[in-house]
Amino acid sequence: MTIEGEYFIEDIYDLSIKCWDIYKVLPSLFIGQSFKESGYGDHIFYNNYLGIKCHDTNLYAGCRLGKTNEVISGVLVPNLKLAFQCYNNYEECMHDYGTRLHLPKYKNVLTSDNYWDASYWVIKGGYATGLTYLSSLRKDYIEKQELYLYDGFVKGRRNDNNNGLYYSLPNTLEGRYNFKLEDNFKYGEFWQKDGKEPNLLLFNNIVWIAKQLQIVRNAIQLFYNIEYKIKITSCIRDALYNRKNNGKEGSNHLMGLAVDIQTNLPLYQLLYFIIRYSEFTGIGIFKKKNYLHLDFGNLKPLKIWEG
Repeated sequence: MTIEGEYFIEDIYDLSIKCWDIYKVLPSLFIGQSFKESGYGDHIFYNNYLGIKCHDTNLYAGCRLGKTNEVISGVLVPNLKLAFQCYNNYEECMHDYGTRLHLPKYKNVLTSDNYWDASYWVIKGGYATGLTYLSSLRKDYIEKQELYLYDGFVKGRRNDNNNGLYYSLPNTLEGRYNFKLEDNFKYGEFWQKDGKEPNLLLFNNIVWIAKQLQIVRNAIQLFYNIEYKIKITSCIRDALYNRKNNGKEGSNHLMGLAVDIQTNLPLYQLLYFIIRYSEFTGIGIFKKKNYLHLDFGNLKPLKIWEG
């Protein structure tokens, strides 16, 4: 990777936050496609790092002919000359990308709440023709670089009143694992179950979850006058761990937006306290395995389901 490529990557991370704030495009999709289309910034065509074809010669810096590989009627056509949109700077390219994804054919991209669905719909809308584009985008870029962490970061920002940046974490792994977030919850309880420490991008989300669980635990103890422990069976996962454990593709666990819990209370009694005292917006009831799945990835009214 060139020095220019390294600077490009830094720029793209910043622009992904803007793209989310303005156009509500998931950062994982924006960053993943930017990396894939430009070779991590080593192949940029007149500030076009997203492979956007020409759609208006009078817009931005106009259009120019460039070479590309396209699949036409199922056949790969290499070195095909096509016109590409050109830009005066990287930010213009981001704005054009966000605007293009608001076209009707991409409407499902914007309603997708995870990279797995968003990447499917962006290809379904005709963004790219490559036969392996979708699988490569997901596995070689979004999952390999764990870009879904940025989705969790931007979605968790609504909880900035509990900003994890106010915490000073210990320097040792053991110290961080045992770091107390709330009276009854340690940071390590939220880590991936194979011991992998979460990326700090998700720390604020974990702080928020711990706070909600502490409120629920306190309410249960006050009501029954008996100490009930809430056991965290799963919280943070990466894509590989999630897949190995048969988790849902694009799960909120990858973004630090979900937690699975157990207690010795009957599930429906626990459900009452979750609904009454917490701000989780998604609750899954899993009777056979005796646990509740809680998430706040959905900003819509409370959703409850049985799994």
